[in-house]
Amino acid sequence: MANMQAPDIHEAFFEYRAVLGSPLFEAWTPPNKAVTVLVPVLKQWGVTLGDVTWNRENNSAKDLQVTFNVQKLGAVLKIGLDSLVFDAFNPDWGQAPQLLELFQTCTSVLQAAVGLQIASQEAVLTFHVTPGDRAFKEVMRELVRSDKLGVANMYALGVYESDSSFIIDRSLRFDGGAFVRLQRVFAASVTFDELAKTLYDDEIRVLKLLQLSELLPK
Repeated sequence: MANMQAPDIHEAFFEYRAVLGSPLFEAWTPPNKAVTVLVPVLKQWGVTLGDVTWNRENNSAKDLQVTFNVQKLGAVLKIGLDSLVFDAFNPDWGQAPQLLELFQTCTSVLQAAVGLQIASQEAVLTFHVTPGDRAFKEVMRELVRSDKLGVANMYALGVYESDSSFIIDRSLRFDGGAFVRLQRVFAASVTFDELAKTLYDDEIRVLKLLQLSELLPK
């Protein structure tokens, strides 16, 4: 087997989306209860009223959204009538405990204050990765039927399962790099810790396909 080498990750983006079992009508009656209960809690992460914004382009009730910018962790919380979204920009797995604490705290507060009920969960992780000694086009050639496809500068791979998928494609941002997108759907009962572990394992699976070493030791 080829020597495994440490990956160099660029421009990672994580998004968690919870689809709600019923709309949060109660949270949107004045005063906005989501803001009322979350602003005091988020102070521990440096969030102020200046970090709270509303979507001004509200063409329908589905467009209603309040956003909390958690600059300290490079994260954003978005609350709509029918969904709860957490975004994290350039996260790394060493930061995971802090992000998980933030996500769990906000979710628990909303469940207690406005009766938030999660029907299903989805997580998406994307990133660009640059190669080490071996070019990705050589690695990818071994994962596809290059004898059928012919010679190319890069090959792409997509794998779709009933509750998950991953894509490896050519990076348009980094010369010689690859773009990776991981997506997985979870049942409502899955905890944030379980979700993170599964997504970590998904990432390791893809990095091994690219003949790169693990991000963190087990």
